[in-house]
Amino acid sequence: MYYADGSALRLSVVGSDYPFLPGEDPGPAEHAEAWRAWLSEHAGEVAVTEMGLSAAKSAAIPLGWEARDSVRLLGDRLTVLRIPDQAFPVAAMVGGVVPSVDAVHLGVAVADPEIDTIVTYEKQTAQLARMYGLAVLAPGLPDHWWA
Repeated sequence: MYYADGSALRLSVVGSDYPFLPGEDPGPAEHAEAWRAWLSEHAGEVAVTEMGLSAAKSAAIPLGWEARDSVRLLGDRLTVLRIPDQAFPVAAMVGGVVPSVDAVHLGVAVADPEIDTIVTYEKQTAQLARMYGLAVLAPGLPDHWWA
C-alpha cells in the first residue's frame, strides 16, 4: 500500500497556474499532471490522513469552491487513516530533521505494516523514509531523485 503525504496531495489541486505567494517555492507543481495520472490508476491502493488532506484543502482555498469540493471527493476515493500512537516515536526521532508535519507523515507510514511506499515530493522526507525501509515514489520525478 502507498501512503501519500501532504506534498503529494497538494498536487491534486496545485498546478503550474497556481497563484503561489511571492517567495513560495512552486517546487513540484510541474509534476502535478504526473501525480494526477498516477493517482487515477492507484487510488484504491493509497492511504492518507486528514492531516494530508488538510494540506490539499489549504492549497484549494484560493482556487474556489470547485477545487475545495474536489479535495472532499478525493478523500472519499482514498483510504483515510487515523494517526496511530505508534507514529509519534518515529516523528519524535526525525522531528529535528524535517518539519513536524512531515515527521508525523513519515511516522504514519512507518507505523502501518501494510504501507511499503511513501509518495512524497519532500527530499528530506524521502531520504528518511529510505532509512526506515520504505520505498519512495514521486510521480514525474526519476527514481532516486532524493539521493
